[in-house]
Amino acid sequence: MSTDKLDQKILNILEKDSRSPLKELAEKTGVSAGTVTNRIKKLQNSKIIKKFTIKIDHRKLGYDILAVLLIETNSQKTEEIAKKISKYPEIIKICVCTGGVYDIIAIVKSKNMEDYSLFKQKKITQLPDIEKVKDLMITEEYD
Repeated sequence: MSTDKLDQKILNILEKDSRSPLKELAEKTGVSAGTVTNRIKKLQNSKIIKKFTIKIDHRKLGYDILAVLLIETNSQKTEEIAKKISKYPEIIKICVCTGGVYDIIAIVKSKNMEDYSLFKQKKITQLPDIEKVKDLMITEEYD
Protein backbone atom coordinates (compact mmCIF):
# COMPACT_ATOMS: atom_id res chain seq x y z
CA MET A 1 0.00 0.00 0.00
CA SER A 2 1.30 3.43 -0.81
CA THR A 3 0.85 6.44 1.41
CA ASP A 4 0.36 10.07 0.53
CA LYS A 5 1.40 13.30 2.25
CA LEU A 6 -1.62 13.25 4.57
CA ASP A 7 -0.83 9.71 5.72
CA GLN A 8 2.78 10.74 6.30
CA LYS A 9 1.71 13.77 8.39
CA ILE A 10 -0.57 11.59 10.51
CA LEU A 11 2.16 8.97 10.96
CA ASN A 12 4.75 11.59 11.95
CA ILE A 13 2.46 13.03 14.61
CA LEU A 14 1.45 9.63 15.99
CA GLU A 15 5.05 8.42 16.02
CA LYS A 16 5.93 11.26 18.38
CA ASP A 17 2.80 10.81 20.52
CA SER A 18 0.46 7.91 19.82
CA ARG A 19 -2.08 9.42 22.24
CA SER A 20 -2.62 12.54 20.11
CA PRO A 21 -6.36 13.29 20.10
CA LEU A 22 -8.23 13.08 16.79
CA LYS A 23 -9.18 16.76 17.05
CA GLU A 24 -5.50 17.72 17.37
CA LEU A 25 -4.54 15.46 14.45
CA ALA A 26 -7.29 17.05 12.34
CA GLU A 27 -6.14 20.57 13.20
CA LYS A 28 -2.48 19.81 12.49
CA THR A 29 -3.25 18.12 9.16
CA GLY A 30 -6.00 20.46 7.98
CA VAL A 31 -8.67 17.78 7.49
CA SER A 32 -11.73 16.61 9.44
CA ALA A 33 -11.55 14.22 12.41
CA GLY A 34 -13.55 11.72 10.31
CA THR A 35 -10.91 11.79 7.57
CA VAL A 36 -8.18 11.24 10.17
CA THR A 37 -10.12 8.31 11.65
CA ASN A 38 -10.54 6.71 8.23
CA ARG A 39 -6.86 7.19 7.39
CA ILE A 40 -5.74 5.65 10.70
CA LYS A 41 -8.03 2.64 10.16
CA LYS A 42 -6.63 2.22 6.65
CA LEU A 43 -3.06 2.40 7.99
CA GLN A 44 -3.89 -0.17 10.68
CA ASN A 45 -5.62 -2.53 8.25
CA SER A 46 -2.62 -2.42 5.92
CA LYS A 47 -0.28 -3.09 8.90
CA ILE A 48 1.64 0.17 8.40
CA ILE A 49 0.54 1.02 11.94
CA LYS A 50 1.37 -2.17 13.81
CA LYS A 51 0.32 -0.99 17.27
CA PHE A 52 0.04 2.06 19.50
CA THR A 53 2.61 1.99 22.26
CA ILE A 54 4.58 4.00 24.79
CA LYS A 55 8.24 4.87 25.26
CA ILE A 56 9.58 3.92 28.69
CA ASP A 57 12.44 5.62 30.51
CA HIS A 58 14.06 2.42 31.78
CA ARG A 59 16.58 4.31 33.92
CA LYS A 60 13.76 5.82 35.99
CA LEU A 61 12.65 2.24 36.69
CA GLY A 62 16.06 1.34 38.10
CA TYR A 63 17.73 -0.06 34.99
CA ASP A 64 21.06 1.74 35.24
CA ILE A 65 22.60 -0.20 32.34
CA LEU A 66 21.34 0.20 28.79
CA ALA A 67 23.44 -1.48 26.14
CA VAL A 68 23.55 -2.46 22.49
CA LEU A 69 24.66 -6.03 21.81
CA LEU A 70 26.13 -6.71 18.38
CA ILE A 71 25.87 -10.44 17.77
CA GLU A 72 27.56 -12.44 15.05
CA THR A 73 26.19 -15.91 14.34
CA ASN A 74 27.83 -18.73 12.44
CA SER A 75 24.75 -20.40 11.08
CA GLN A 76 21.65 -20.09 8.97
CA LYS A 77 19.60 -19.95 12.18
CA THR A 78 19.98 -16.21 12.79
CA GLU A 79 16.23 -15.52 12.87
CA GLU A 80 15.64 -18.48 15.19
CA ILE A 81 18.38 -17.21 17.53
CA ALA A 82 16.97 -13.67 17.45
CA LYS A 83 13.47 -14.93 18.29
CA LYS A 84 14.87 -16.88 21.25
CA ILE A 85 16.84 -13.88 22.53
CA SER A 86 13.81 -11.59 22.09
CA LYS A 87 11.93 -13.56 24.76
CA TYR A 88 14.38 -12.60 27.54
CA PRO A 89 12.95 -9.87 29.81
CA GLU A 90 16.21 -7.91 29.55
CA ILE A 91 15.64 -7.31 25.83
CA ILE A 92 14.03 -4.01 24.85
CA LYS A 93 14.34 -4.45 21.08
CA ILE A 94 15.99 -6.88 18.70
CA CYS A 95 16.74 -6.62 14.98
CA VAL A 96 18.13 -9.05 12.40
CA CYS A 97 20.58 -7.40 9.98
CA THR A 98 22.35 -8.20 6.74
CA GLY A 99 25.33 -6.78 4.91
CA GLY A 100 27.70 -6.41 7.83
CA VAL A 101 29.73 -8.36 10.34
CA TYR A 102 26.91 -8.59 12.89
CA ASP A 103 23.68 -10.48 12.27
CA ILE A 104 21.66 -9.40 15.31
CA ILE A 105 21.42 -6.11 17.17
CA ALA A 106 19.80 -6.18 20.60
CA ILE A 107 18.99 -3.31 22.96
CA VAL A 108 19.32 -4.55 26.54
CA LYS A 109 18.33 -3.21 29.97
CA SER A 110 19.84 -4.29 33.25
CA LYS A 111 19.70 -3.13 36.87
CA ASN A 112 23.49 -3.03 37.22
CA MET A 113 26.74 -4.05 35.59
CA GLU A 114 26.93 -7.36 37.47
CA ASP A 115 23.47 -8.41 36.25
CA TYR A 116 24.32 -7.27 32.73
CA SER A 117 27.55 -9.30 32.66
CA LEU A 118 25.73 -12.41 33.92
CA PHE A 119 22.97 -11.94 31.33
CA LYS A 120 25.47 -11.57 28.51
CA GLN A 121 27.62 -14.49 29.66
CA LYS A 122 24.91 -17.00 30.63
CA LYS A 123 22.09 -16.18 28.20
CA ILE A 124 23.82 -14.84 25.09
CA THR A 125 27.41 -16.00 24.62
CA GLN A 126 26.54 -19.56 25.67
CA LEU A 127 23.91 -19.99 22.96
CA PRO A 128 24.86 -22.41 20.20
CA ASP A 129 25.81 -20.75 16.91
CA ILE A 130 26.91 -17.48 18.55
CA GLU A 131 30.29 -16.60 17.07
CA LYS A 132 31.04 -13.21 18.58
CA VAL A 133 29.35 -10.62 20.80
CA LYS A 134 30.33 -6.98 21.13
CA ASP A 135 28.63 -4.52 23.41
CA LEU A 136 28.22 -0.78 23.46
CA MET A 137 26.99 1.06 26.55
CA ILE A 138 24.27 3.64 25.89
CA THR A 139 25.10 6.89 27.66
CA GLU A 140 22.39 9.20 26.25
CA GLU A 141 19.12 8.79 24.36
CA TYR A 142 17.43 11.37 22.15
CA ASP A 143 13.95 11.25 20.64
